[in-house]
Amino acid sequence: MLDNYDKRLKAQVLNELTDRARGGIFSYAIIWFSSAVWADLSILQPLFFWLNSLFFALLCLVRLSHYIVLKKRLINNIELLSRWLIISVLVSALHLGLVTAWIVTHAQFDKLHYFFLIATTAFAMAGTANLAISKEIRRCYPYFALLPSILAGLVIEGEENLFLAILAIFALFYIVSTAKIAAADYWNAVHNNMLAEDRALLLEKLNNTDPLTKLHNRLYFDSCFIKEWKRCTRQASPISLMMIDLDHFKLVNDSFGHQFGDLCLVEVAKVLSKVISREFDVVARYGGEEFIVLLPATDLKNARQVAANILNSVASIALECNGEKVVLGCSIGIQSIVPSRAAKGADLIKQADDALYFAKNSGRHRYHIYDLACA
Repeated sequence: MLDNYDKRLKAQVLNELTDRARGGIFSYAIIWFSSAVWADLSILQPLFFWLNSLFFALLCLVRLSHYIVLKKRLINNIELLSRWLIISVLVSALHLGLVTAWIVTHAQFDKLHYFFLIATTAFAMAGTANLAISKEIRRCYPYFALLPSILAGLVIEGEENLFLAILAIFALFYIVSTAKIAAADYWNAVHNNMLAEDRALLLEKLNNTDPLTKLHNRLYFDSCFIKEWKRCTRQASPISLMMIDLDHFKLVNDSFGHQFGDLCLVEVAKVLSKVISREFDVVARYGGEEFIVLLPATDLKNARQVAANILNSVASIALECNGEKVVLGCSIGIQSIVPSRAAKGADLIKQADDALYFAKNSGRHRYHIYDLACA
C-alpha cells in the first residue's frame, strides 16, 4: 500500500510540476530574442547572439519534448521524466543567469543591463515560487539564476554594481525563505488530500466487504450485477449465475458451535476466491451460508465446469473439531442466458435460486442447471 501511495504521489507531483513549468517553455527564448532584436545583437555581437540563440532554442525544444512525452504518455518512467524536467529547468535558469552576468560585465551591452537584471530577478522569483514543490528546483533555481549576477556585481568596481549585488542578495534570501513556506503548504495539502482519498477508498471497501469472509457483500454484488447485465445486453454476450449453499450447515453449527461454523464459512470463501479467479468475475456472500457467483461472458458449458471445480474444491477442505473430522459439501444452482432488453436480471437470480433448491432436494452435493422442473 505504501509503494502504491508513493507511486501515486510521484505521478501527481510530476504532472503538476510539468503544468506549472509549461509557461517557461518558451519564455526564456522570447525574452532573449525580443531583447536581442531590440539591441541589434545579431549585428553588433553575431557570435554571442547565435551561440545563445541556438542554446535557448535547444532548451526550448528539450522542454517542449518533455511536455509532449508526458502528456501523450509515450514514456511511463516517472523517475526519468522527473529528472528530465528538473535538469532542463535548472539548466534554463543557469543559462539565463550566466547570460545576464556576461551582459552586466561587458560595456558593449549597456543597453541591456537593467533589462536583463530585472528579467532574471523576475524569473528567479516567479520560477522558484511556482516550482517550489520540487525540492531540487526550490534549492537550486534561485541561486542558478541570481548568483552569477551577484558575483559579477561584487567583482566589478563601482557603487552602483555593489548596491545592485546587495539588493540581489536580499532578494535571493527572500525568494528562498518564501519558497520553503510555499512548499510546506503544498505538501501538507497534498498529504491531507491523499490521506482523505485513501480513507474514502477504505471506507468504500469496508462497505462492500463481508466482515467475516472478506468476500464482497450483497450490496457490492447488486451493483456489479446491474453493470454486467447492461454490458452483456449491449454486447449480446452470455452471462452465468450460480447460487451456492453449504449442505447441512445448520447441523454443523448445532454440533460444533457457531465459531467453528464461522471458520467453515471462511475456508469456503478462500476456496471460492481461488476457483473464481478472473478479474471481472464476482463472488460474494449472499447471506448466511449462501454465496453467489457472477460470471460475465461465460456460457453454460464453462459455467458447469466452474461449478464442478467448486464442488470438488469445497469437498477437499480438511477441517477438524474436537478430534472429529468435518467434511463440507455444497449444492449449486446454475442459470446462463444471453440477456435481452426484454429480460430482467431479477429473473436470472430467481432461476439460479430455484435451481439451487432443486439440487438440495435432489440429494445435495451437486449442481443443477435451471430447467422447467425447477419452476
